[in-house]
Amino acid sequence: MLEISLKNKFKIMKGKEKLEKLMIDLLRINPSETNLNFYNQIAENLEDFDIVDHFHQIRKDNEDGGLAFEVMLFNKDVIHDIVITKTNVNYISVTIDKVNMAYLETKYSEETNENGIVSIVDKLKFTISYGGEFKLVYEASIKKFEELLRIKSNLLKTALQS
Repeated sequence: MLEISLKNKFKIMKGKEKLEKLMIDLLRINPSETNLNFYNQIAENLEDFDIVDHFHQIRKDNEDGGLAFEVMLFNKDVIHDIVITKTNVNYISVTIDKVNMAYLETKYSEETNENGIVSIVDKLKFTISYGGEFKLVYEASIKKFEELLRIKSNLLKTALQS
């Protein structure tokens, strides 16, 4: 029996319900009709999935330069990682007992563009390691540190109890 004391700011909900609520964010990236259909099928598949915690964001897609909608959610048994772009759907599921490490890394630097303009880069990377060299990696704004710290803690507590 999972006995995690969670101090989440959201109510415990089913995977399908959460993905339906996130649909408005997904629509911001203008995915294809096919990818919307795939997303709905994934949501249906997660109808009875009790979420322990989750993370989602819209980020720049490194492959085509457009936007990507990214969501990670987990329960006491499985982590689901879903990334949808205008043209692609990547959906990875990992059993929670395979998680062997989770870590947060911050990066602060200055970058100079071709016009000589300096900008500050402050990034946060959250990595979940499972099965040796396999990893789920999330890059976000440093502003998400508290949220990802909570998720990291909840994920490791859940993994220890599996």
